Amino acid sequence: MGAKVWSTAAVVIAAAAAAGAGIVTWEGRVWDEHAQDLASYKEAPVKTVIFTETARTWRTRAFTVEVELLNGLKMVWQGGAEFGLGTKTKASLDLTQGIGAQIAADKSVEGFGDELVIETSITGTVKPVVWRLNPITYRAPENAFVCQAEAASITGEKSGQDIDARFVLGGWSCRTAEEIAANAPSTESMKDLRAEIRVGEKPIADFTFTSGPFVSGELSGDGTRAAFISARSAGPASEDKDGKAAQRWDERVELSVTNPKTGGESASEIGLDLTITNLSEAFLTDLQTATQETAVNPDAAFRVLGIWSRAFMKDGIALNLTDARYVRGKDAAHLKGAFAYKAADPNAQGQELARGASWGTFELAIPQALIAKQTAAVYTASGDLRLIDGVYQSKLEIFENACFVNGNYKGNPIALLSLF
Repeated sequence: MGAKVWSTAAVVIAAAAAAGAGIVTWEGRVWDEHAQDLASYKEAPVKTVIFTETARTWRTRAFTVEVELLNGLKMVWQGGAEFGLGTKTKASLDLTQGIGAQIAADKSVEGFGDELVIETSITGTVKPVVWRLNPITYRAPENAFVCQAEAASITGEKSGQDIDARFVLGGWSCRTAEEIAANAPSTESMKDLRAEIRVGEKPIADFTFTSGPFVSGELSGDGTRAAFISARSAGPASEDKDGKAAQRWDERVELSVTNPKTGGESASEIGLDLTITNLSEAFLTDLQTATQETAVNPDAAFRVLGIWSRAFMKDGIALNLTDARYVRGKDAAHLKGAFAYKAADPNAQGQELARGASWGTFELAIPQALIAKQTAAVYTASGDLRLIDGVYQSKLEIFENACFVNGNYKGNPIALLSLF
């Protein structure tokens, strides 16, 4: 009985070993095919890719990949791969060639090092790709200031038709020569940075960012958050300039700072939530093109303004300010409203006719505890603020030819600039 058990076990082990060897051979063959495919990759901004195998065994590979970009820059990666119950490929930037050599020669940068890791499971499924960066130090000329960045990583993976990329940085800080000499703490720093971007079907990539404690001069806080998320506009798709159904998009923006402090003043939160609605892909394309032009031609900024103006007045784009807030303890000031074009009533008469199309309405509410009495007195005397149940309130109405604050005429829209 014992001999039969051991002989059976030997057969199982031999079969498993044979299967494992077969898997390694299969994984190596698949890896070789993908490696050779690199040479045909020519999507912008890549000009050419040259893959060179430098060594191999039945379960490993060593290689060099040289990538030249359309702008002439060159990157060379040295790496290796291992096979068996999945593959693991690692590569690092060669610091003796191309961009790597430029980084190594730059005496202002210390500690640069990286590792790109690509893994697949036994079934061939690609795991999230990870690019790790070592902590680095940057020294400005004559040590005017020194900046340090902790270890960072960028992770990328495919999610359906989208590509997700995540960035993590433990923190960074900068100190001037004077601060270093005095062994003083940094006045520019941020901890626990995390960002995520999703690129895919949407014309605007989704982006989120968070951080931990930060210091910037006299301003400091316990954390920050920013989010830019797009979604399909509700309702049926409208027609584009060719009369075809065109999908519209809404872009939601959320910004906040937790426990900000500056100049001896502190708050619990400063935040902003708004949505830009009814964005067409044609508008986004025109805006992107015009914005890029401003980099070489500052006059193109007028074209950017023109694109926004036409979209607002003729294409139905609107800005909805859900809430802009300043919170201190239990008290919170809020600004809410919408910047949206509404054509004037063709049958309007008198003042209604004179003020023209409506551009938007905003309402401000400030608790008494958040505004100095002397300041409040000035604005209540002018009628710009009204005290109602312990809260100073104001309503701003913007028209094509007139502005009103709490019903009081304030001139044309250009007069708004005098409020700032």
